[in-house]
Amino acid sequence: ITPKETEAIRHESEQMDRDYLLLSAAKLLFELLPTEEALTSFAQYARNIKKIVDIKVEEKDISGMMEILRRLTALSDSFTDSERKKVLADIINKIGSIENMRVIFKTMTDTNAIAEYLFLLGADSVPAMIKILAESEDRKMRRFLCNTLSKFAPENMVAFEEGLKDERWFLVRNLVLILGMTKDARVLKSLRKLAVHPEPKVRKEAVKALENIQSPETK
Repeated sequence: ITPKETEAIRHESEQMDRDYLLLSAAKLLFELLPTEEALTSFAQYARNIKKIVDIKVEEKDISGMMEILRRLTALSDSFTDSERKKVLADIINKIGSIENMRVIFKTMTDTNAIAEYLFLLGADSVPAMIKILAESEDRKMRRFLCNTLSKFAPENMVAFEEGLKDERWFLVRNLVLILGMTKDARVLKSLRKLAVHPEPKVRKEAVKALENIQSPETK
């Protein structure tokens, strides 16, 4: 066995030990959270889980990160205590940061897995998704994001309104397309504003979107 092979084996062994320690730490924290009565300790445990997630993302261990995110969302759903739910919601929101989302979209190609990540994060991830949509140069991924964002749009118009103010006409056009895909009358007010947008391609998409929405207001 060569020195190079020996070094590779040592590195792999160290990585396995590290993964085991992180897995054990996460398991222990998830066991402590449901029974912890002190809110300050509960919050500290949750922050420690977030640190483990950060390591997983940094190492591009997306499957490990996803498993922790699934457990966090399931745990949050199990609580009726609003303070504890808020602590976990804050941690989940941070897992959905634009920095983490960029890693996810660069690392993963399975759109089903990415969709699970986005839906686990929930509506609070919409602003970050819109930023990724603006940055993406992959047509397939932009189409995927448009489809995903259309599921969130009617209930999250505040985030969309901010995006519609963007100076990049191509982003605004895509957001108009998304609003049209919803076929929901709640987006009509926003679409009407875009029907007089200075960019012809945005105006055209807005008119098309308005035509797709069946409502007494559009007749």
